[in-house]
Amino acid sequence: MMPEEAQDLKAAIHRAISAFNKAEDRSAYFNLYNSKLLKIHGFPPNLPSNFEGMKMFYDVLWRAFPDSQLVIDDIIVEGDKAACSYTFTGTQKGEFMGIPPTEKRVKVNGMTIFHFDQSSNKCIERWNMPDMMGLMQQIGAIPSTGP
Repeated sequence: MMPEEAQDLKAAIHRAISAFNKAEDRSAYFNLYNSKLLKIHGFPPNLPSNFEGMKMFYDVLWRAFPDSQLVIDDIIVEGDKAACSYTFTGTQKGEFMGIPPTEKRVKVNGMTIFHFDQSSNKCIERWNMPDMMGLMQQIGAIPSTGP
């Protein structure tokens, strides 16, 4: 991959994150993904591992944390893959994974790996690895093990 192609992938990810952070209309976030070919990993097992399953997950997430914000901490592009570390913040104002609203503010780190179709620069496969234990501890769903 040429340096300008890597920059194109980084720019596409940054556009998607910008859309994710716009609470009034987040639909453009999904433009990063190929809706027909997408395969997702690391999302709740009760969801389909495709584009529709991902949309279902984000619908639940955005209802539970309506002020959700993502910050990309780092992006590394190698060939047709991009790896990102990120920080998610939000306030739990709706039910999330069976946990009623707590009004607690969370800050969660995670990593995502995207696999892109080079002809369209659309993501066709994604691995998501958020710190779900940390999130569940912060909303009081499981006890904290720290001081």
